[in-house]
Amino acid sequence: MIDLAAVQNLLAGWWFDYDQANFAVWPGYFTADTHFGCHSDSGRAPYEDFIRADVTGRDEVVAWHVDHRNNSPYPLRHNSTNVHVTASRPGEA
Repeated sequence: MIDLAAVQNLLAGWWFDYDQANFAVWPGYFTADTHFGCHSDSGRAPYEDFIRADVTGRDEVVAWHVDHRNNSPYPLRHNSTNVHVTASRPGEA
């Protein structure tokens, strides 16, 4: 079973490192077969092209994040307090 606190800590660390542009630690957040997708709720936000992602593999996911972070304003302050695990399999949440 996945521990909710472990998921929350992982996401909090990831957002902190993203906001601080700690590029060197990002590969450690992702497995080799990672898939990362991102879009607005409607899929039609004025900034949709900037936030839309559908990338697979650690290198592609990290590259997308580095490019996205380099083109984002600073300072950033993401918050991940509303984590809700909806499904889990052994080793996944």
